[in-house]
Amino acid sequence: FFFFFQAEDSIRDLDGLVGSEMCIETVGELVIHNDTTSTSAATINASESNTHSKPAIAVLPFNNLSNEAEQEYFSDGITTDIIANLSKHRWLDITARNTSFSYKNKAVDVRQIGKELSVDYVVEGSVQRSDNRIRINAHLIDANTGLQKWADRFDKKFNDIFDLQDEITTLIVARLEPEIGFAERNKICLLYTTDAADEKE
Repeated sequence: FFFFFQAEDSIRDLDGLVGSEMCIETVGELVIHNDTTSTSAATINASESNTHSKPAIAVLPFNNLSNEAEQEYFSDGITTDIIANLSKHRWLDITARNTSFSYKNKAVDVRQIGKELSVDYVVEGSVQRSDNRIRINAHLIDANTGLQKWADRFDKKFNDIFDLQDEITTLIVARLEPEIGFAERNKICLLYTTDAADEKE
């Protein structure tokens, strides 16, 4: 199964969060033996359930919760940097910046965005400033179900805007990538266990 092994190799360096042993424990014989005959049905079903071989993500413009124009630039800069940094990971497909920014200041259901952009996940968030402190919230949402897969809050002192932007972006991307990998691994394991159960019936 092409995607499973490609994603596994790409994420292997991320502290083993999506190591193959976790899936083997869940899936059992089908993965342990790597038998093309026994896994053929699962492979076909998996390929039919995905329109692309890599998980696709759209990063929506982060909302500026203050009235300062400077904060609008900062919010857009955070979004742009997250898109750029996630795009460095070849096992992910990232929606282009201009496409993502077409949803700026629009209240659209995440599931609708998923259908319109053909993405699996949506990243959204907000930026809020109070005096010399910045609070940034980020969320990872399953675009098919609308369910939130991960969320976190980052509180920082507002000093140099570019240093802060780089620091926040690095933190968010470092958390997002393994969370996406974890969610994808769970999808694959669930698919295989379901197919295995169906074959036994």
